[in-house]
Amino acid sequence: LFSGLFLAVANDVRDGRFRSAAELDEAIGLPSLGRVGKLNSINQGIKGLIATELSPDAEAFRLGRTMLLPDIRNGNVRAIGFTSPMQGDGKSTVVSNFAVSFSQIGLKVLVIDADLRRPSAHRYFSLGKEDGLCDVLEGRLEIPEAIKSTEADNVFVMTSGSSSQTPAELLQSQRLDEVLAVLKEDYDLVLVDLPPVLAVSDPVVVMPRLDGGILVVKVANVRRDEVVNTLRRIGSSGGEMLGCMLNAFGAGKKFDSDGGYYGYYKSDYTRPSSSTTRQSAPKAATISSNGRVAE
Repeated sequence: LFSGLFLAVANDVRDGRFRSAAELDEAIGLPSLGRVGKLNSINQGIKGLIATELSPDAEAFRLGRTMLLPDIRNGNVRAIGFTSPMQGDGKSTVVSNFAVSFSQIGLKVLVIDADLRRPSAHRYFSLGKEDGLCDVLEGRLEIPEAIKSTEADNVFVMTSGSSSQTPAELLQSQRLDEVLAVLKEDYDLVLVDLPPVLAVSDPVVVMPRLDGGILVVKVANVRRDEVVNTLRRIGSSGGEMLGCMLNAFGAGKKFDSDGGYYGYYKSDYTRPSSSTTRQSAPKAATISSNGRVAE
């Protein structure tokens, strides 16, 4: 029995993963912008993003939107980078859904796919990958020629473009600063999809040139030391993080999404009413002048 307890405790300590949202908040010290669970597949393209706005997870993006909106409205934040510690944390899914969410309040939003090694924004928005950021940075295209419209109103995308053998060098070039300056003038909000911090150096190069970043953490996979090292690398490069988006898909019960705003989607507040099944409410009783109670 004691041996089993010792092994269980040792394995628990060695695991190093987060076991609650409070534990994550304490470790990273960033504002929590929301928590999402399983979102629609990338294979559904733009239709999946639009459908997500009808799900409980859309409330997570509305919460994050509400928290970021004051700085966006006053012009302090115009370009936001999205990154994560490792591959598979869901950052591309989060940035795509944020773009749709911001567009629904009238903002003109541009998504830039700066993950030049494993681009995916074109798939989320049902677009072709060609003629994008790489082509602009290498001088083959002008900025307007690389911007594509989408089926979502007010959402535009600059895909990754042609493959490059030197993605880090391209993202470190002065041309990227010029591109970002132009786009921040033309759009209310620019969302930049960056690679994972612990995989490549690209996000550390780009993040200081943006107005802030959002860290996407998938708690089912990530370890505490990975999150801490991610924030340390971004901070040492001069980048500033605005908040954290929690991907709770596959996590334990302490990260379960059944509480909070999810509860409203299971309550009478959001159930569609049916005139055929609804019973008539009893009329309120009134007291007449002679003291009798009337219906």
